[in-house]
Amino acid sequence: MEKVLIVGGGKFGEKALSSARNENYEIIIIDKDSDCLCSQYATETFLGVKELINNIKKIEKGGVLFLNMDITSTYDLVKFIDFKYIIPVVPEHLMAHLIKSFLKASSIELEFNHEAYAHFLSKVNKDLLLSANKEEGIACLSYAKKGEICPENCIGPEDYCPNFNREKPITITNYLKNLYGVEDLLKLKKNGSFSFYTINESKQLKAGLGGLLGEDVQRTFNFLQNYKEQFLDNDLQLFIATTCNCHGVIHFFKKNNFKI
Repeated sequence: MEKVLIVGGGKFGEKALSSARNENYEIIIIDKDSDCLCSQYATETFLGVKELINNIKKIEKGGVLFLNMDITSTYDLVKFIDFKYIIPVVPEHLMAHLIKSFLKASSIELEFNHEAYAHFLSKVNKDLLLSANKEEGIACLSYAKKGEICPENCIGPEDYCPNFNREKPITITNYLKNLYGVEDLLKLKKNGSFSFYTINESKQLKAGLGGLLGEDVQRTFNFLQNYKEQFLDNDLQLFIATTCNCHGVIHFFKKNNFKI
């Protein structure tokens, strides 16, 4: 059976758990809070990745395994377990967090790239820009406007928003891909320094719930693993986005001491 990883054990984690059970997926949940909402559904709790992996067969008996660890452990799980979907239900940008942690473990420290952030703001369609944080180098795109809240059961259609009666001529995913010339999941450009782009599309699993393809996440980290030695010896900037039809978040990073 196919496996699903739910990153976050709160209210939306419970919604993801219910959906995964209905689809008969084998389920692993990660949360650092041992008393999180989803912990009550666990058939077994683990305090370490190695311990969980050594007991992975228990999930094949219909159990829900709970890993009581920080979300950074997501990468360690993905290295050893093939997941159909990885469902982020935490209040932060999971892919940015994981990539930054992965590179830090390889002695590559990142900082926010304010120059790339400013360049993005000069190019982006202002009608799609929901918010931007100069201090953290992060921007959010959306077809929703400030003060508008999408219903939890929204199906996120591609070309029209029935909630706010709004045309959507292009999905946020394709808008960012066109903006940065990213044809697929990843793009690496070298022009004296490396520029790494990854646009991870959240797939609609049910109304109001999306998830990343496990194979996309694995592919991203395999790519970074193959290039990390070159990244150590060269300047590097990164553009990390997670998107869907309607919304997107993008982080702008650069290697410490990056020379613009």
